[in-house]
Order: sequence, then C-alpha cells, then structure tokens
Amino acid sequence: MYHQEILGQLQTQLLTDTWITATWDEYIEIIKQPEYDRAKSYYYNGLLRIEMAAVGPDHADDNGVIVISINLLGIAKGIKMRLLVNFSYAKTGVRGAQPDAS
Repeated sequence: MYHQEILGQLQTQLLTDTWITATWDEYIEIIKQPEYDRAKSYYYNGLLRIEMAAVGPDHADDNGVIVISINLLGIAKGIKMRLLVNFSYAKTGVRGAQPDAS
C-alpha cells in the first residue's frame, strides 16, 4: 500500500515541515495515526506535508486575536461570515488542509 519511501519514514519518523511525495491514500493513512493527532496536514498535487503545530497558550492567543479581529471587521462592515477554527478541508484525492482558522 505505501511507497517504500513513505513506509521507511513511518518506521522511523515521518519528516515534518517539508513536502514529500505520497498518494492520497497514503496521506489519509498517515494522518489517521495517533502521533499526528495534533499535527496540521496538507496534501496538494501528489505531495503531503505534516506540521507539528505549536499548541501552547501563545499560539492559542495569537489565533484568538486573529479570529476576533476578523469577526469585528465583519461586524463593522456588515459582512455575513462564518469563522471556523481547526476545521479540516479536503477535496478527496486532490488536496487537503487543516488551517488554524478559516
């Protein structure tokens, strides 16, 4: 199921913060693994990227400021919007992303 390259990296530790070649199915299998529960993952054009996200109070505070600022701008301008925090987006077989806020 896995390319030999991916399998070898999984047996040690998958490279993070870099793009590596993988199929969509390999991407899905990798992000299901418990060690990547808190990671941000991306898939685009046959490449995957895993980022071990900072999950401390400073990171959460930064995200909160950004989300509140965008929300206040929407209120001031009368723009209807929906803000999602830590949501996963996927176009099956094509791309996937997990932004902090969208």
